Amino acid sequence: MTNGAVIQAPLRDGTFTTAPSTQARADGGQGAPGRDDGEVAPRVIITDVTVPCIAWCPPSGGAGRQRKAAEQADRVARCDAVPESVKTVWRWRRSPGSGERKRAGTVPTAQNKRNQSGGEPMKSLSQLSLAGALALSMFTAPAFADTVILKMANVTSLSAKDAGLVFKQVAEEASNGTLTINLFPDNQLGDDRTVVESTVFGDIDISVSSTSPLATMFADLFVFDAPFLFLSPDDAYTALDGKGGQEAFASLEDKGLKGLTFWENGFRNLTNNNKEVHVPAELDNMKIRVMQNEVQLAAWKAFGANPTPMAFTELFTALQQGTVDGQENPLGIIDGNKFQEVQKYLSLTGHVYTPYIVVMNLDKFNALDETQQAAIMKATEESTAYQRARSQELEEEILVKVQDEGMIVTELSPEQKAAWQQKIIDANLYDDVKAKMDHPEILDQLLAK
Repeated sequence: MTNGAVIQAPLRDGTFTTAPSTQARADGGQGAPGRDDGEVAPRVIITDVTVPCIAWCPPSGGAGRQRKAAEQADRVARCDAVPESVKTVWRWRRSPGSGERKRAGTVPTAQNKRNQSGGEPMKSLSQLSLAGALALSMFTAPAFADTVILKMANVTSLSAKDAGLVFKQVAEEASNGTLTINLFPDNQLGDDRTVVESTVFGDIDISVSSTSPLATMFADLFVFDAPFLFLSPDDAYTALDGKGGQEAFASLEDKGLKGLTFWENGFRNLTNNNKEVHVPAELDNMKIRVMQNEVQLAAWKAFGANPTPMAFTELFTALQQGTVDGQENPLGIIDGNKFQEVQKYLSLTGHVYTPYIVVMNLDKFNALDETQQAAIMKATEESTAYQRARSQELEEEILVKVQDEGMIVTELSPEQKAAWQQKIIDANLYDDVKAKMDHPEILDQLLAK
């Protein structure tokens, strides 16, 4: 006999009809090839739940007048091979013209007689299987249902990678072990845009990325293109952790993301190979490599430079060969790419602040229980405090390092920074940024601090 399953349904007279389950047919319990009489191959039920064995023994040959007595005897013999105490035997025939199978008769058994005499009907196999599964789940469910594994994509920054470890430790401990955070640092799961898109779709649960590449996806992130939005790290933290930052996060929820926090990515600063630069007038049409970004191009024109878009992969060679005079980037990128080897002057202009943004799939967050959600928020708070402090420590170390390697570092006074910001105001660049945003009031909130 072939393996399979049956479903029993009680009839009004206390007996049972028996039909093959959908799964049984999918597993190969269909009628033998070539049969056109509606008969189904015999099978035995195999289950991990202790239930009476039901042997379903329909006729093995074609129905009709020419069925031989030997075939009937063979069927009876095969059914009789099943112990009387555990079998219920059924034959099926197709009712004329209806295409439906009906019970033609039964071979009396102890169980069968009990059902016919008004005894308690045998429970269906599906009911018994379900009961067994539920009983098993009483012992196994908590180990699986209460544990949630979250995939977290992170960037290459040392401070961010270390903060990811803090996030993991705090979240797992605060959730009493019901959360497991799997870390994927160094952009292993893709670039900034890729990991955020994957977070929207739920393929990644939590992601860290720079805001700049995401503005075309989330228009309100254009706010971070605004030059001199913040004048110091503490200035930025106050604004981002306040109403302006929360409004930016709220705008992400329509896209399926929950904003968790902003991590430090440093201010962008100017380097060049010509001279010290304190104020915009000293640029004097200097050729500065910038990102392919409308606001940044307009800003450097307003400063009096000659902005030159260029792929980042070409930048070191362009600086080395003098194709461009300078560039602008955070200190970590300047040192990480050894620009101090081909640039003599560093001006701490701090003209643009582009933080890392940490987001989570909104549906995944909402699916967590209260303890797990609280654990995520605690991990967010503690990892943010760590990352920001660590980032500033690293920047101080970088400044010492590049000066030791011969770079001249120029710090700007508040008055000198104000001169740069005034150029932005005069060029109406803040209005240009607002025009790109879905919620321009966010820029006003951040500027108001």
